[in-house]
Amino acid sequence: MNNRFREVGLFGIKPTGQPHLANYLCLNSTIKRDSLMLCFIADLHSLSEGYRLISRSMTRLMIGFCVSVFSTKLLLNRCIVYIQSSMPLSPYLNWIVVCLSKPNDVNHASSSRAQSNLGSLLYPSLMTADIVLCRPTYLCVGSDQIKHIEYANTIITKFNKLFRLRILEDDYEFVIRPQRLLRVLKVMSFKDPYKKMSKSNNDSSISILDSYLNIRTKVYSFKDNYMIIESNELCNHPGVFNLISIYFLCTETNNHVLLSVIKPISIVVLKSLLTKLIYYKMYRIRKKTIRYLRMSGLLDKIVASGKDWMENWCFSNVRHIQVMMGLLDKFKTSN
Repeated sequence: MNNRFREVGLFGIKPTGQPHLANYLCLNSTIKRDSLMLCFIADLHSLSEGYRLISRSMTRLMIGFCVSVFSTKLLLNRCIVYIQSSMPLSPYLNWIVVCLSKPNDVNHASSSRAQSNLGSLLYPSLMTADIVLCRPTYLCVGSDQIKHIEYANTIITKFNKLFRLRILEDDYEFVIRPQRLLRVLKVMSFKDPYKKMSKSNNDSSISILDSYLNIRTKVYSFKDNYMIIESNELCNHPGVFNLISIYFLCTETNNHVLLSVIKPISIVVLKSLLTKLIYYKMYRIRKKTIRYLRMSGLLDKIVASGKDWMENWCFSNVRHIQVMMGLLDKFKTSN
């Protein structure tokens, strides 16, 4: 099946709250008609944030959200949705990654300042295991995950160096690293433009299930004493710059082009336009997500199909690593 697609992307989302605007913009920006997208519900990653119990309903909501985004674009056949914990190969490979890591590498890669458990420190290693397991050609990451990708590249380099020593091949890449990174502009909170929009703070993030009134309330929660601002003064107004950035992400317009058209900037008009834009931008996603949640049997089939597909996709890759690490006899790989 991979021969049908020129590229394979990887997108993960944690079931720690309702999917919000930033999640939608990130996933929507990665979709390409000639690519296959692997979307996984990162429930194992959620445990690293101190969650003792992963909500089944929240996991189902994330599945419905991912399916709805692709369904709206009529590209559901370009999407593989699976749950991270349903793939035992991921934590298995994670242990191998940890054993190839140095403590300083892990400490440097971890972006979590307040670590709730040891899992938060080892978050980058599990992310690396997912990358090595899925073999994507491109990733969609936020600016806060760049250290994670650097760590993943370090581990992949170690894999390849080790494998080359075993079979005396100098120029062969046994473990393929992602060829491209799609960096999405960080979407900040409406209420506090210095904080990232987060699923854990529903008051400042716009959920895909929010009504028009809720969206309007959250957009207008940003307070600014200025009524009109010149575009060349945006650097002094992070809240307004955040509104402009979200507007350009929603319209898929270049930020500089947008600023050249709308200057000076009326804060009231900008809030009004942005409220309507966000509501209608996510209207179909919201409706489809609600409809899919009522069709639990269909979502179960989609996830089961995704799990089967991923097992076939990842099996040979993990077997290859097992053989090269001496964990499996190469003469038994065909059994």
